[in-house]
Amino acid sequence: MFVQITKSSRQSGKTYLSYLVRESFRTADGPRSRTVCNISDLPPDTRDLIAASLKGQDFLPSDQVQLHDALDYGGLAVLNDAWARFHLDQFFGDIGSSRQRGLLKAIIYSRLLFPCAKLSLTHQARGTWLAAACGLDAKESFDEDDLYCAMDQLNGHWVCLEKQLYEQAFTQSVRLVLYDLTSVYFEGQGPEHLARYGHSRDHRSDRPQIILAVATDTEGVPLHLSVLRGNRGDTRTLQGLLHTLRRRFAINAAESGRGVGFGKAVGTGGSANTHGTHSPRQALCHCRWPVASATRSAAPTKPHRQSGSGAQTAGIGKAKESGCAKVGQPGGPKPAATQGAQVFFLSR
Repeated sequence: MFVQITKSSRQSGKTYLSYLVRESFRTADGPRSRTVCNISDLPPDTRDLIAASLKGQDFLPSDQVQLHDALDYGGLAVLNDAWARFHLDQFFGDIGSSRQRGLLKAIIYSRLLFPCAKLSLTHQARGTWLAAACGLDAKESFDEDDLYCAMDQLNGHWVCLEKQLYEQAFTQSVRLVLYDLTSVYFEGQGPEHLARYGHSRDHRSDRPQIILAVATDTEGVPLHLSVLRGNRGDTRTLQGLLHTLRRRFAINAAESGRGVGFGKAVGTGGSANTHGTHSPRQALCHCRWPVASATRSAAPTKPHRQSGSGAQTAGIGKAKESGCAKVGQPGGPKPAATQGAQVFFLSR
C-alpha cells in the first residue's frame, strides 16, 4: 500500500489535494490499484507519518527515544585543542612510527582523563574518542606490549624533550622550584641497574625499589624528572639536581629554603653561610648555592644551633676541610628521609 496524492481543480480556480491510501493487486488483465481510505481530513503530521510507515519506516514516541551509545568526547576535545595550540606534535616528529606517536599521545591523554595501568587502557578507552583523537584506527587494541614499545622510542630523546618543553613552557626566568622524592617498589627484581634495597616510603624495605625525583614550578608544572637508584640517600640527590639545572636549563645560582629532609647541610664544593630561624615543627634554612661550582664530592656537615637566639647555622664546605666523614661512612651522618617538598629560589 501507499499514499497517493491527487490534485483536482475547480472552475472557480481553486485547487484541491486528496490523500488516498491505495492498495496494488494483480488481475488477469495486469496490475491494478484500489482506494482503501481517504486521509485528506487528517492533520498533515499524521498523513506524513502514515505515508512514511507504509514505506517501511519505524517510529517511536519521542518520550521513549534515549541515547543508547555515544563516544565520550568532551575531555578529549579540550586536550586535542591544547595539543594543537601548543604545537606538541613537533616534539614527537622524529620519534618512532606514526602509530607509536599516536600511542604515546594516547598514554598522555589517558593519564590526564582516566589514570590507569597500561593493561587496563583498552577497557578505559572503550566507548571514548581516544583512538580517533590520537590519529589511530577506530579498532585500535591498545595492546600493552605495543604501548611499552612506543615508550621505548623515547630513549635517547628525553633530554632534548625536556629542554624544548622547558623553553616553551617557561618563557620567563624560573624563580621558585619545588623538589620532592618518592619511591616505587617492585614485586619482582626490577630494573637491573636501578632497583636496589633502600629507605622505602611505602614501608616495604624487603622489596627492591627505585627513587623518583621531580622538580616543578610553584604551579606544579614539571621542569625535570629523573629515576634514581633505590639505595640513594635523599640528601645526595640534591647535587645531581643542581648540576642538571645548570647544564640543562642554564640556571646558574640557587637560593634555597630547605625542609626537614635536608636538615643536614649539603656540600657544594665551595663555601657558603646559612642562616634562618628554627621552629620545633620545621627547621628552615636559607642559603645561596653557586650551582656552577657544585660537585658531588662535597660532604654534608651537621648543623649547629646557636644558643639563646633560636637561630640555626649550618656550615657548608668540603669533607676534608670540615673533618666530617661522607654520608654512609662510619662516623658520618646518615641520610635523612625527605619530609615534604624542598624549595629552591632560582635565578639565571
